[in-house]
Amino acid sequence: MKSFPVVCCVIVNALFLAAAGFLGGPTALALLAASFALTTIFVFWTQSAVNVACSQMQDTFAAMTSNAFTCNITGHPLLETAALREALTPHEAALKARLSRDEAMIGNIITPMAIVDEQGKLKWLNEYMVKLTENDGAPEKHVGTSFSRFFYGDSRETIAEQALRTRQKQSSKTEFDTRKGHHKYISIFSAPIVDFDGKLIGAFVSVADFTGVVLKERTITEQNSRIASGVKEATAVAESLAEAAEQMSAQIAHSTEGMEEQRARTSEVAAAIEEMNSTILEVARNAGDAAATAGQANSMAATGAGLVDKVIEVMESVSEKADGLKSEMRGLGEQAQGIGQIMQVISDIADQTNLLA
Repeated sequence: MKSFPVVCCVIVNALFLAAAGFLGGPTALALLAASFALTTIFVFWTQSAVNVACSQMQDTFAAMTSNAFTCNITGHPLLETAALREALTPHEAALKARLSRDEAMIGNIITPMAIVDEQGKLKWLNEYMVKLTENDGAPEKHVGTSFSRFFYGDSRETIAEQALRTRQKQSSKTEFDTRKGHHKYISIFSAPIVDFDGKLIGAFVSVADFTGVVLKERTITEQNSRIASGVKEATAVAESLAEAAEQMSAQIAHSTEGMEEQRARTSEVAAAIEEMNSTILEVARNAGDAAATAGQANSMAATGAGLVDKVIEVMESVSEKADGLKSEMRGLGEQAQGIGQIMQVISDIADQTNLLA
């Protein structure tokens, strides 16, 4: 309260009282009445000013509570409201800066978050919490709604209510269906909120959505299962190929042995053919010699026959010997014919030998 109006009121009342005591009579009564009236007016004026100032202060703090930060305190000739306003201005600026910074930080966090009161009803939530649960409308639309009804669509004890009940941090991994029926895998955390006096005023809730991680993990697990199955099948195929290779190696070894045996037999046949060829050549030479001998014998037989014809008349005594000689010559002719057959056989063998060669 300013001192000048009070001092003026006190001085005027003192003058009225002094004049009333000095003058006395009806004038004194009039002065006393004037002093009382002045004092009454001053008291009511002071009360009205105080009420207006208190109302303005209430409006100012209410605006701060709703983040309006509008100072409605005006100057007054009796009260020091201007000084009060100047004293509140730096605190208002500091509070505004802090709240703006906090709201900017919270607004840029993409983690779904919410704050519930001590009854478990939403006091604040960000848009990512609305997106996670796939509820309709802006975040402000759901303020005052039960967190259980907002998050799960039914009534149940939530992690926030557990934190409120135990006054301790709570966490849980769980699953839930969004309002549009999509299945989510989440980790949900909650911590109680107390004021500076230790009074419980609510709980903070944050949610980590790891649905994508779970789906990727399941995809990788399925791929690993398919890969393991493929490896198993490939191993079976490799084992079959190994068995087939062993069988093929055995068959190749057997074929190699057969080829070696065939080669040995071929060598033996070639040696036999070569020996047969040598024998045939030897037989051919012997047959040639026999043919030459037979030719000479045939020539000698013809010469002898001529001599016999010429001396037949003079060799009557040796006719029996001549008959014997004729029989021998007939045998030589048969031998010559046999030698010709042998030559034909040798010729056939030579042709077959050439074919075999």
